[in-house]
Amino acid sequence: EVRLMHRPERGILDVEVHADYDHLTGRGTFRADVVLEDGSEPSDVRVRIDELGIDIAAGETAVIAVEPWSAEVPRLYAAAVVGPQESVHLDVGFRTVAIIDGVITVNGSRVLFRGANRHEFHPELGRAVTREVMEQDVLLMKRHHLNAVRTSHYPPHPHFLELCDRYGLYVVDECDLET
Repeated sequence: EVRLMHRPERGILDVEVHADYDHLTGRGTFRADVVLEDGSEPSDVRVRIDELGIDIAAGETAVIAVEPWSAEVPRLYAAAVVGPQESVHLDVGFRTVAIIDGVITVNGSRVLFRGANRHEFHPELGRAVTREVMEQDVLLMKRHHLNAVRTSHYPPHPHFLELCDRYGLYVVDECDLET
């Protein structure tokens, strides 16, 4: 997939979201770090999550009661990053993944992965996997009570990752370090 994009001079080049969840207090900690296209300070960039009443400057931190994201309950919030020349919309899920005494936990609870490997390949379409096929793959995994998917040898299409967020699949994104 190839895209040609024209970016405004002070457009949003990158957004890095930090959305942690404290299972003891039920509160989420949210921060969005923003880089503008021209490298200038994003002092006039606002970050909003209307459902939570968050309206902060980029780089500021908000702590608020949230519903956490998990594979069982994939709770996402709609966020907007509003800059001087453009806005970016994204979904945000609050969670904390940790390894405690050799046990993987998500939001303070032990997780057992039930998953499958996935290659971006279709028997009729080859490597030209459509968004519809990606969604069918994710729904098939959920119907069979899987909670995780391992991508194989190369980065998955970003839409596939969005579907995993929306429907609730943990993703083990393999890095090709076989050589």
